[in-house]
Amino acid sequence: MSQKPATLAELWDDRILTSAYARLPGLDFGGWQTLLNALATPSSLLTLDRTFTCEGDELPRGHRKFVHPFGTVAKIRFRSAGGHPYTGVFAEAEARGLARLSLAGAPALIGFTPGLAVKFPVTGAPSLNVLAMHALTGQGGNHDIFLNDFKNTLPETPFRLASPASWAIAALDAVFGSVSSDPRHLPVDELARRTTAGEAVAHPVSPHTLTFRPTRAARDGFAAAGAGDFRVALAALAPGTVLYELEGDGTRLGAVSLEAGFVASRFGDEGLFFRHTRRKKRRGGPT
Repeated sequence: MSQKPATLAELWDDRILTSAYARLPGLDFGGWQTLLNALATPSSLLTLDRTFTCEGDELPRGHRKFVHPFGTVAKIRFRSAGGHPYTGVFAEAEARGLARLSLAGAPALIGFTPGLAVKFPVTGAPSLNVLAMHALTGQGGNHDIFLNDFKNTLPETPFRLASPASWAIAALDAVFGSVSSDPRHLPVDELARRTTAGEAVAHPVSPHTLTFRPTRAARDGFAAAGAGDFRVALAALAPGTVLYELEGDGTRLGAVSLEAGFVASRFGDEGLFFRHTRRKKRRGGPT
């Protein structure tokens, strides 16, 4: 499935800002039981497969976010630190895009389970996307969204027979495992193969593990906004704030900062799409 690639201005100015919520929706949708029910429907495999195959920036028609339904989006800049071996976006002096911080589901049902999605629009080609979390099991009652590092590789989750969360996570592993050799690892190779100007890299070099490490400025700014809805606290962070130090396999790559502050919007929750990158399965084993 393909769509015409959207520019950063089209996504931010024409869709995010114009659909900003006048009143935030409640954080009361989505638990692991909700996901289990969704996975039991005949269309679930097709819906989840679209997360890998759709190249556009908007959710395919009929696709609903059963995971990470609540979020807020900011316009961001990545500035490379240089001096590392990685190519493409990782080596750009400045790459501009969108970052969405979200919760996997209702905190009252599954605890506070944050995740990060980043999108870099590319001139003349589909956007490049990164998804990262700390753990599918979340961080319990701690609502600090900058408490933990986010990575594109997730740890294994102990299975508990009586836990809806365990059943839902096992079901996700099975479904994603049918189209990817490693459902807990979302490769970031595509970011090494191309720049945001659309230039292809002849000899791309990419890290296996990408780490978004929260900065002191992000943690302090979020804490200063006070307890309450994470979307309100994130909106208080000022443009220019450095959110994350970015590392690739332990090597510092650069920093991710706010160009424009976080905005919670209907399009951000119901329309904005971040494609998952799969590690394809081939006969004879994974590649």
